[in-house]
Amino acid sequence: MSKPKSQPKEPHNRSPWKYYHISSTQLSIARYYGGIKVSGEHYLYEPTTDTLTREDVVKWEGKQKKLEKKQKEQNDANNSPELSLS
Repeated sequence: MSKPKSQPKEPHNRSPWKYYHISSTQLSIARYYGGIKVSGEHYLYEPTTDTLTREDVVKWEGKQKKLEKKQKEQNDANNSPELSLS
């Protein structure tokens, strides 16, 4: 049986996790390049939401979603009725 994974470590708060509505700001240049570097942190542009998200936060969110999906699958497997052969 595999050891349950712990929660991924939350990213630091030294710089903002996200910038919203960037099309109307000086950061709008990121739309053309897919990202931008602000104060030493790399941000990725998401066109559907018009946001810039810090790269380490994107990775952290992905790990969180993957862990939640795995936990849900395990809960579903544990709660499923067992078939008996009688």
